[in-house]
Amino acid sequence: MAVIFTLMILLGALFFVLGLKVPKFSNLHKYGIILFSCGLAFAIINSMISLNKERSASTTPSISNATVIENDSESSAAVEAPESDVVVEENETQSSIEKEFDWDAFDASPERAKLSDDVRDMQNNNLKGANFLPFNGEDTGLGNFMISQGLKFTDVSLDCFSSDTHCKLHVHISRKEYPSKVDGYICGAVAYWTAPYSNLKQWTPNEGMALPPLLYEGNVDAVLRKIDYERDRRC
Repeated sequence: MAVIFTLMILLGALFFVLGLKVPKFSNLHKYGIILFSCGLAFAIINSMISLNKERSASTTPSISNATVIENDSESSAAVEAPESDVVVEENETQSSIEKEFDWDAFDASPERAKLSDDVRDMQNNNLKGANFLPFNGEDTGLGNFMISQGLKFTDVSLDCFSSDTHCKLHVHISRKEYPSKVDGYICGAVAYWTAPYSNLKQWTPNEGMALPPLLYEGNVDAVLRKIDYERDRRC
């Protein structure tokens, strides 16, 4: 087809030139214009059709590939979805088990009752009640150490409600001859321990404070210096 359109253009140009140059062929120039215009128009149309066909041929595989990829993704998602559902279900089951802590049984347990009695003794400065807290590792109870060094509690508080996992015991320790409170401020060096509900004998000192690690290490001189420092600083 392209050859025919090219011939039409060339013949049109030839007739146009002959019509202008040769007087007896003057009528040919208008036929030359018509032939040239038609050939040119058909050539342009043919080129556009060819381009459209090439574009269609090049985009069709891409669309097919995209469809295949999308189908593969959907298939993979369909295969993986059950596994994800299983993981979510297991997590929800684990969470529900953790939340099902029997508070009534915990409050009624002998361990909880013993802890309450010990804390009450500490609040009354019956220092034997503090022997469940570690001093010098597990070798000596805190109460025995305080008795030997002439120390006292200026404040003792137990919290087994703020956390979902553990109890927290918070104390202030000072020398017997020092005041317990000045202008409403509780005197003494501060320490606290935590123990999980599942084991109220496993008291762990808070290492972010100065005093608890010193007590656990059994560093007597450092403990007394800390108590004296707090007394001079605040009381």
